[in-house]
Amino acid sequence: MKILKTLSDIKQFHKEKESTNVGFIPTMGALHKGHTSLIEESKKNNKVIIVSIFVNPTQFGPNEDFDKYPKPIDKDLEILNKLQVDYLFLPTKEIVYTNNPTHIKVPYLSELYCGKTRPQFFEGVCSIVLRLINLIQPKHLFLGQKDFQQYVIIKKMLKDLFLPTIVIPCPIIREKNGLAFSSRNQYLTNHEYQLASQIYKSLTIGKEIFKKSNEIDSQQIITKIKNFLQEFNEINIEYLSVINEKSLLDVTTPTTKNRVLFAGKINKTRLIDNIEL
Repeated sequence: MKILKTLSDIKQFHKEKESTNVGFIPTMGALHKGHTSLIEESKKNNKVIIVSIFVNPTQFGPNEDFDKYPKPIDKDLEILNKLQVDYLFLPTKEIVYTNNPTHIKVPYLSELYCGKTRPQFFEGVCSIVLRLINLIQPKHLFLGQKDFQQYVIIKKMLKDLFLPTIVIPCPIIREKNGLAFSSRNQYLTNHEYQLASQIYKSLTIGKEIFKKSNEIDSQQIITKIKNFLQEFNEINIEYLSVINEKSLLDVTTPTTKNRVLFAGKINKTRLIDNIEL
């Protein structure tokens, strides 16, 4: 695996890469099975695989976890080498952001759900992803569906800006107890980790009652999930919504093309999840 750190390295990458069929997986490091599943999917579709690791400061708000975000670079390198990734892009902030940098925002969609409590988040995500795509020019961009709102917003950004990169959504990968893999899971205590499994369990309950009834509405699904989670005082719900997968808008009467989105906190750790109905 070759490590790229500078703009000169990126130029050399474009000269020497064996194919234009490039698959790209952007990450903030602290790699887990969710990330490795994206790499494996890229290996099925692309001849050249490139992963980036960059803890992007512009997507963190005040009092969030930028300073303590895990950075186990040696372990990450071991994982990437084992998976036979071709290239790792490991830029510094100075490489990707100039003074007074340009920022990108997808209006409206960025203000929903996670955008309500993290108003800077999607602007930061779009700003870094667009920069990375412009530098790497991949054929495919692989994104996990755990961050479903993020996936829809990035897909819209690329479409609106006429960029040819195709976004490939990949399934949520879960731990044995059902908790969606996340780099932030390591913040959880053993007790909190077990408690977090109830989030996915609550979403499956919502899906089950949808499957059993042709006349159920979204509010009934949300109420059922909330009632289940109320048994666990340490799980604080930020939002629960039944949404259209393409528009992200709330729906009143759910169908199989809809999805339940969840965000909440267990004490200080914020977790998100979703399930397709």
